[in-house]
Amino acid sequence: MGNPTYIIAGGGTGGHMYPGLAVADQISRNNPDAVVAFACSNRPIDLEILSSTDYISIPQPTLPFRRNPFKMPSFLLAWYKSLRLARRVLDDLKPVSVLGLGGFAAGAVVREAARKSIPVAIMNPDIIPGRANRYLAGRVDAIFPQFGSTAGEVPPELRGKVRKTGCPTRPGLLEGDREEACRHFDLDPDCKTLIVFGGSILAESITDSLCMLADDMDEFAEEWQILAIVGEKKLDFARQVFNNRSISATVLKYCYRMDLAYAVADLALTRGGAVTVAELTATATPAVIMPYPYHSDRQQYQNIAGLVKNGCARMVEDRCVPSINVEFLNETLVPLMRDRAALEGMKAAASKNAVSNAAEIIAGWMTG
Repeated sequence: MGNPTYIIAGGGTGGHMYPGLAVADQISRNNPDAVVAFACSNRPIDLEILSSTDYISIPQPTLPFRRNPFKMPSFLLAWYKSLRLARRVLDDLKPVSVLGLGGFAAGAVVREAARKSIPVAIMNPDIIPGRANRYLAGRVDAIFPQFGSTAGEVPPELRGKVRKTGCPTRPGLLEGDREEACRHFDLDPDCKTLIVFGGSILAESITDSLCMLADDMDEFAEEWQILAIVGEKKLDFARQVFNNRSISATVLKYCYRMDLAYAVADLALTRGGAVTVAELTATATPAVIMPYPYHSDRQQYQNIAGLVKNGCARMVEDRCVPSINVEFLNETLVPLMRDRAALEGMKAAASKNAVSNAAEIIAGWMTG
């Protein structure tokens, strides 16, 4: 009998992949002989993240669902190809269990695993289940949400499957060292650090607003520095804006060491994605959060409601016009950078939130 195998299905964004990696690492800690395979999307971000691990990667041709009727044929073709691939993978690997991470890349494998009576579960990091998880909820054995109120978004007959766990945070997130972080990012250990990130495309509005705020940031040159993760599209623009300014700024396309970024962070300016909320909570990082404004269910507004209510974060509405955003950031972000006591109060409030053991719980369910 071979080593036990587990499949984790999903991807397309770091927000989907990193919680899955946390569970995979926990499975490996529980049983070093375990084999973990990721049935991911074929987007470069998935393979880039998995390339630094020893886990098997199985890219799928599946595409996100679009209501545009002209895109429906390509979606259906990719979906049927993914179903066929899922059946082959499940027959070949014979997994002990399957975990779906939510999103379009989870659908085919989770559906086929359920049809083969393989134990299968889905994670739901956002408060409101997305389209894929709504489709899969009736087929799975367990649903692991980050927020307790997610149970109210599930049909009554399925609520017995819901087991609130929190959201697994990426491996080693709490192990970052501030001194190492300063060396890694070439930062001044005597300055406070504002970290700015939002996830590639979703970060563009935040990056534009930060760049327009650059003149105001020079006021803080003696006390603060900036670590900005802006994605590829805005990289050259942001570097040009902050080149030779009074305030020191390190501008990155992508950050592979978020453990070090959080270790050096005194304040974050970011989006309100489910994984970001979990990481801000776990690391007790005060934040100014600009929720992504284009989700039809405004899920990021709901994700951050607890942080705002508990005094861990402040919300700034993203008006999607940098000049207008700057006005509101000048009313929220800039005063916080001046107010040491307010920052300490936010950090203390964040520290009261218990760090989730979600990865351990979900890995325990998968391994039995």
